[in-house]
Formats: sequence, structure tokens, C-alpha cells
Amino acid sequence: NSQAIANTVWAFASVGHYTPKTKLFLDALVISALRKLHFFNSQEMAITVWGYATLDHSSPKLFDAVSQLAIQKIPTFNSQGIANTVWAYATMGHPASELFYAVSQLIIQRIDIYNSQAIFANAGRGGYPVEYLPPELLNAASSLSISSSSNKSDIFNSQAI
Repeated sequence: NSQAIANTVWAFASVGHYTPKTKLFLDALVISALRKLHFFNSQEMAITVWGYATLDHSSPKLFDAVSQLAIQKIPTFNSQGIANTVWAYATMGHPASELFYAVSQLIIQRIDIYNSQAIFANAGRGGYPVEYLPPELLNAASSLSISSSSNKSDIFNSQAI
């Protein structure tokens, strides 16, 4: 089931266990995850892409599919799920402009309850160049009163988490 897949990826990532056999296992797990992806909730999606990124295990098909589903389920994400998802895509350098647009809209709607600083710090910490982030995400970042700096890249390079 979706929870078992997410928990398995989380476990490997949490202990940093990555061997040639782990790589083969994760490649095989993607096939199962893609078949069952429509059952994943927001937390399971976030944990799964976070785990793959933590292990630096590239899986473009998984990231593309999660991006599309996450856009549909974006209202169900909490701030930690958004932060982990943004970090995963940024870390892997996986393009996801539609997802980042949906994230920026959600952050703008929920700015009072989300830890937006953590979300933006995760994007910068992943090494995702600020100039590649969609304008909507940059505008959401600059509208926050989280930094005394007017430099948008300072917000993204914050070590707030």
C-alpha cells in the first residue's frame, strides 16, 4: 500500500542506506509506487520524494507523476509536506514549475498558518538556483516579512529550519 511504500523509502533515507542493491530495490519500488500513486496522500508523496532526494536517487518518472498528483492534492499539504516536497525537487534539480506555482498559490492563501520561511529556505538549501524558481514563488517569498533584507535570494538562502 501507499503508506508501506512511503515508510520503506523513509527508512532507507533516514539511515542513509544506499548500496547497489538499494538502488535496484528503489528502481523496482518506483514501478509499484507509480501503479498505486493515486492512493498516496500528501504526506506519503512528500516522504517518498524526500526519501529519493535524500538518497540522491534519480527517478524522473516518479517525480513527474508526484508533481502532477501533488498539484491536484495541494490543498491537503501541510507546511512540512510542502517544505519536504520543495526541498526534494530543488535537491534533485527536477523541473516542476507547475507544482511550484501551485505551492506559491497555497502559501499565499495560507501565509498566516504555514511556516513559509522553512519552505523557502528549503528551496535555497537544495541548491536550486533562485533564478529558476517561478516568479510566483519569488513574489510569495518577497511578500513575507521574514527577513529585514530586500534581497530575495537572502530569503531562499536562509538557514531558518
